[in-house]
Amino acid sequence: MPTISASSVKVQPVMSSSKMSLSEIRQEMMVRRPDLSAHTGGWASNDDAQSNIGLPNVAPPVSDPEIVQSNGVMPETLRARFYYWKPAPAGLQQQQSNLSQHLVRRLDAIDVILHKPDADHVSILVTSRSAVLTHRKDGAVVSLQTIFQTKDSALKVDWRSSAFELSSADVFLWLAVQVRDNAQIAPELRLDSVLGISGTDSFDRVADLRSGVDFTRPNFLTAVAESDTLGPIELSFVHTYGSEQRTYSLKLWLDGGFAIYDSGLHFGAVLDLRDKMILATTELAFRLIPRMNELFGHYRAWPQKKFDVIEAAMEELEDRYKGLRAALNSRKPKSRP
Repeated sequence: MPTISASSVKVQPVMSSSKMSLSEIRQEMMVRRPDLSAHTGGWASNDDAQSNIGLPNVAPPVSDPEIVQSNGVMPETLRARFYYWKPAPAGLQQQQSNLSQHLVRRLDAIDVILHKPDADHVSILVTSRSAVLTHRKDGAVVSLQTIFQTKDSALKVDWRSSAFELSSADVFLWLAVQVRDNAQIAPELRLDSVLGISGTDSFDRVADLRSGVDFTRPNFLTAVAESDTLGPIELSFVHTYGSEQRTYSLKLWLDGGFAIYDSGLHFGAVLDLRDKMILATTELAFRLIPRMNELFGHYRAWPQKKFDVIEAAMEELEDRYKGLRAALNSRKPKSRP
């Protein structure tokens, strides 16, 4: 159930060319309702009330996708849920082949948030990073593509484009450096820690570092010294919102997508799970991650700082392994006569 109100949300941003307005897209969604009799997926609101998700032989209640107006910080968005019926597991179908498909297909859903970054494009946030779900031929993104094609039959969703993409993979190293040197990156943003990070070397081999990453960790120093491509990163930070301190822990990808968990979000206000996850998702997507990317872009001294950080990592490793070699030599077995 990869919906925006689940206890974990993973966001995949994609883009499509389209001159359609959010209102026009919403109207097309409303004529594409879920159809239980044909097991055809379709659109509704992302309201969880009596959603029936997970139940067999049921349809969701009829509801309409919602347009949320801009508040000056967040853009106008179209929020919708695509309901579909999952086929029975292969083993169940084989063991009980006489069962009606109505009895073995369970209702599931995936949410989307759309906005218009400009007049010619539609940005789509999908609440799953699983290609199995997002690339379904009868899934939400293909349905959106069909809607866009009502105005231009040649349009296709571009999986390689994102309105939220970070300016460079260097942002991940910059974040790690800022945690060490200047955690208060803005009056309202204070970095806490790097919980994990991935690095890809020149042979496209990926190493995942977990359980805390800093510049005392040799394998992270090695990744920095060898100029590995870093990312995604697991990061925690505090956002000051008025008198409220909001703590976020997330995994952040270069495309601007992210993963969050209920247990890693702490807000001053008391919110139910749905409101909490929607707030966190929209704040991260439209305010906080773009703000971090903006701060990185404004750091003009970064090229020299990056050089210094890489050089320091090399020197630290040299000193470390000189010491380790000396310690090893001191334990070298003496040859027998």
